[in-house]
Amino acid sequence: YHSQNDAGHAVEMLLCGDSLPGFFAAGTTVVIDGWTFFVVSEVDATDSKSNLVEIKSSRTERILKTPSAVLQVALNGSEHILGCKLDDDETRLLSAKWFSAEEIQQAHQQSFTQAGQHVRYMLRKVRDFLKQ
Repeated sequence: YHSQNDAGHAVEMLLCGDSLPGFFAAGTTVVIDGWTFFVVSEVDATDSKSNLVEIKSSRTERILKTPSAVLQVALNGSEHILGCKLDDDETRLLSAKWFSAEEIQQAHQQSFTQAGQHVRYMLRKVRDFLKQ
């Protein structure tokens, strides 16, 4: 769980509004070391071709390059990331830039490898604990 009182949610409200109750989600099945997981994530928006779009907001483009952001986009199936910058009051959109999710993922293959190794290690710990 995370707070919805941040720049990321502010830009989503500015661009998408809050006209519909609840949220839309995408589901993905992931297999890691023989374990199958169903991952559900919120869908921020879609483009004119109905492709999923992840909306990110930050004072810099660094948020687009964090391992957690790259993993999130890989799991939720977004085609694009819309990187946005808001004013200090988070009431006006100052700039927006489209990024290819595929290009960002390819540029961060090393972080996927490291995350995968960490997950495999932790899954073995969970499996050993459950066997007790």
